[in-house]
Amino acid sequence: MAGLARTTALSLLALFALGLWLTHRSLRAATGRPSPGARLAAIEGDVLARLEAQSKRADEAEKLAEEAIEFSKTLRLERDEALQSLAALDAAPPAPAVSRNVEDWLGGKPPPAAPAPPPRVVQLPKPAAAAATPYMPAKDASPLRVCYEHEGEPGGETCVEPELQYTTKTNVRWIPAIASKPGWRFHHLIENGFARHPAVVPVASDEEADFVLYLPVCTPTPPPVANGPNKLVVLDEGDGAGFYPRVGEHDYLLYLKRSFVTKSDGVYTGTGRRYNRHYYPMAYSVADSYFHAELMGKVARTIDVLCSNRPTSKQPTRSRVVSWIHTYLEAHPDVRGIAGDVNSGGRREINDGYRVAMRKSKIVVTCNPSHWEGDFRTFEALASGALIFVDEMYVPHPRPFVDGEHVVVYDNSDEKAFAGFAYYLAGARTRRRRSPPRGSSTP
Repeated sequence: MAGLARTTALSLLALFALGLWLTHRSLRAATGRPSPGARLAAIEGDVLARLEAQSKRADEAEKLAEEAIEFSKTLRLERDEALQSLAALDAAPPAPAVSRNVEDWLGGKPPPAAPAPPPRVVQLPKPAAAAATPYMPAKDASPLRVCYEHEGEPGGETCVEPELQYTTKTNVRWIPAIASKPGWRFHHLIENGFARHPAVVPVASDEEADFVLYLPVCTPTPPPVANGPNKLVVLDEGDGAGFYPRVGEHDYLLYLKRSFVTKSDGVYTGTGRRYNRHYYPMAYSVADSYFHAELMGKVARTIDVLCSNRPTSKQPTRSRVVSWIHTYLEAHPDVRGIAGDVNSGGRREINDGYRVAMRKSKIVVTCNPSHWEGDFRTFEALASGALIFVDEMYVPHPRPFVDGEHVVVYDNSDEKAFAGFAYYLAGARTRRRRSPPRGSSTP
């Protein structure tokens, strides 16, 4: 009986303790936990704070973009004013004078600073059975004339023969490249010309050469060249305006530079750091691989607009243009186009996917690098037969592109520059004529 009483007492005590604990917990929860209304207000406050932060970031990004465009336009206005006095103050010699001087010097007339021996007139060797190297190629004696059927004119044949600006038969040595170094595309381009040019006679030594060609990007350390001030011709395709410091100003006969001008986000800022002696701009060209006369006029142009520039943080101008083309295509679903990479092709190849995409395009938009000028894309695009949109170029050349005749020149700081696509896409005759109605971008 006593055991039952003890058990009952312990049970009651346990129930009493449990009741106290539950009561304490309920009271603590009631005093420490916010009400449903308070919790809802906190959630709403957090969401509003996040939205405000997001809106602030968007406003900051939009302001930054507006400031960048305004800065670009300001630089452009300053550039236009500077160009008025550039020709009189210095810059480069007039383009026609450059052409005449180069032809005179390379034709055998002595350069002002270092008289050269009289040129030797030699005959082209008989074509060899095979070329041992690109530097001693089997000369291609086939005509340079190319004939093809013009687009939109069935049955009509168009023949084109290049105008040779240099015609003096000359012994030329080409300093070999280091295969692991960059510059494959430019090397390939020079290889084409070295093998095809009828006035170039390849030789193996400095002694028998009238001129020695040197490509700094392909061969970083220049080898010694006997009588360099009278023989060495530097073909510098390096990025950025400025000479290659391993070549001294008095070590060469002629220095030709691709990136002759400087830019800031696509806006011209000057001619850059350059030598004062025999230092001239060099135009790009295009490799024979991009010309397929048998395909001209026979490949349907199913792509309306193509802009294959690769957007990167180092190239803000190109990135901006690609973005604008993408926006245009989204706003005009009836226009078939590509904005951005065509494929992942590299710099050490002739990429068929890239070449065929341009061949299938009606309009190709290209853009020079953001901080210098001169690229392969412009000339590769021209070889496709499409209508080319390109931003303004400032490197002086004897035969520059003419806006509305050879290409359409656009302002790389103005998105509205592409509003005229509809006009050019209206028909083949319009694209061939290429001149839009003056005073407006659309008809």
